[in-house]
Amino acid sequence: MGKSKLIYEAFKETEREPNRYYTKFNGNRDKLMGELKQILKDNPESDGIIIVDDCPMELVTEIISIRDKYNNLFRLIFAHHDYFNEELERITFPVIKLRPQDMEESIGHYISEALHEDEQNKNDILVIKQLAGGYPQMAIELVKAYKNNKIAGPEDVTHLMPKLLNLTPNKEEEEKKIWQTLSLCLPLPYEDATHEGFAYLLGNNHVTPLNGMEYEERRSIAVRIVTKYHPTLIDIQGKWLYVRPFPLAVWLTAEWFKYVCNSRIHFNELIEDIKKQPPSIQTAISEGFCKHIQQMSGNKEAFKMVGQLVNANIDHPFFDEENLCSGLGSELFLAMSTVNPAAIATHLRRVLGYKDIDWLREQVYGDVRRNIIWALERLCFARESYHDGVFMMARLAVAENEEIGNNATAQLVQLFHIYLAGTEVNLKDRLATLKGLIDERETYIPLTIRCFEAALQNGGFVRIGGAEKFGFENRKDYTPNTWDEIFEYWYGCRDLLLNG
Repeated sequence: MGKSKLIYEAFKETEREPNRYYTKFNGNRDKLMGELKQILKDNPESDGIIIVDDCPMELVTEIISIRDKYNNLFRLIFAHHDYFNEELERITFPVIKLRPQDMEESIGHYISEALHEDEQNKNDILVIKQLAGGYPQMAIELVKAYKNNKIAGPEDVTHLMPKLLNLTPNKEEEEKKIWQTLSLCLPLPYEDATHEGFAYLLGNNHVTPLNGMEYEERRSIAVRIVTKYHPTLIDIQGKWLYVRPFPLAVWLTAEWFKYVCNSRIHFNELIEDIKKQPPSIQTAISEGFCKHIQQMSGNKEAFKMVGQLVNANIDHPFFDEENLCSGLGSELFLAMSTVNPAAIATHLRRVLGYKDIDWLREQVYGDVRRNIIWALERLCFARESYHDGVFMMARLAVAENEEIGNNATAQLVQLFHIYLAGTEVNLKDRLATLKGLIDERETYIPLTIRCFEAALQNGGFVRIGGAEKFGFENRKDYTPNTWDEIFEYWYGCRDLLLNG
């Protein structure tokens, strides 16, 4: 991928020289052969160069025969994206393989120069380099997207993925489903195709919907894919497998989400089944799966899947109190908070928002509470989920049971700072939140006083980063535009206190 651009760069200074010909194969074999014969017949005693881009391997031998018959002084250059074609191992002329890992440094320089890297954008550029993964065309598309929108993510190169994958003819469907399974966890437990987590994912029809195909046949296809595409599209580190580049993993997982949303497969049934597995399988799968989901913010299929999941059955919700207060359930909740913040915040309020304070204090604790608080930090940051998110953060702060610096109380109080508050919501909306806290009366009074103290603070603002990250998007803390806006906020706080 990006080969056409590389060819252009290599030959652009010689385009005025005689007998330089370039063509891109468009599927019409007879037209291509006719044009080649005509060029060679018209230049019987001359040398030259003919470049055939996107040339299928099955036409290479025929083109060489035509060249040898009409004018063997011409040199031929064939370019093709089928890096993994087994025919390449059997041909006798030189083959140059542009491996992504060999291109990373050059592509990195291109990205830095194209976007004029400096202190302000260096972190964004680092992400773009990681996404490009050594593929020139990806780098070009990502640079273009960043220039237009000041943000670039996997969605900007989705259209390149089918071409990169290059599935085997007549086996596309089964191979694609195996690829989707390999991409679901970041990383995937593998261990030379012997890990019990790998066996579970590959053999489970909820995950790998190849009904009627025995496990050994599935495993054989998976091993063949891994052998063929390692170390280019598949990276193996110890017992773990990664699908590379990252946009490919995102696209494959999005395709899996699309299947889940459009079929009778119930995602909650899969999660319930995972929870029944031995701890080693649960941990290996849940960590990689949740990490991958967390990085799919901005993906339409993932957004749709999360919305459907939390709204599918109001009477028997997936994130009911039992699921939400379990280790795997709270981890999934945290991961999905980046994908569809509004749906997750609304659902959390629906399930836990009206639980008794004592129940919240006693039942939401430990790692489960940590996951929910981390999710709420993000939900309070996003404008679309702030209202429900701040309501729940306040409930858990009143039901506080942690003595750490980033507990629910500390995170709630920070939201009312005029700077570095950890939210993109403006001061006027936060003033309305303060009024809502006053309206809660008795049990909220000590907490509400601390929130007002934070609102009237005029310096010493510090915030630990993390909640602003939604996949590859970094959202910004709201910053007041004028001192008048700040004074209006403070006067509003004064009036609420006097009238409360």
